[in-house]
Amino acid sequence: MSIPTHRPSMPSIRSILTAIVSIVLVVALVLEGVVLWDRFFGGGRLPESAGEVYRLVPEKISQSAAIRVALPDGVNALTARQNITFEPAITGSWMTPPNSKQSLLGGAAQAQPQSQTVATQSAGTEQTLFFKPNDTLPLNRHYEVSLALDEGTIREDFLVVEKPEIVAIFPHEGTET
Repeated sequence: MSIPTHRPSMPSIRSILTAIVSIVLVVALVLEGVVLWDRFFGGGRLPESAGEVYRLVPEKISQSAAIRVALPDGVNALTARQNITFEPAITGSWMTPPNSKQSLLGGAAQAQPQSQTVATQSAGTEQTLFFKPNDTLPLNRHYEVSLALDEGTIREDFLVVEKPEIVAIFPHEGTET
């Protein structure tokens, strides 16, 4: 009498293909789920196209600073200057940009009156105008700047904040660094 031996049989090609297709389908469904989750719920990330947001004027401006007005692309600086209004009204004059290379310790950069060109190219493609008020602006007051264009009016507000000041210089004289 012989003892029957159990020989493991080789899986059939059909069962191997079925297993591979099942694994591929599960992986595809998981990946699609991740993509849909990210699309609908965002994952808390900013979109890739997020960049610097355009503002007509900064949100806060120092009491003694010139008001920087960033013009949108394609807007003529001289025409824009005539179509910009401040509410409440601010008396002053349009200036050329301050010299950005001047040291803060060597004295504040002073803007100079300009009768011809009043715009400069900034880091982007927009032009920038500078308006210097005749008087120091009142602290913590909101102003609205309006730029009237053929397509409509752009309005932006800003808050007047304290003048920046140097409160300390480190290291103190006579100390080692």
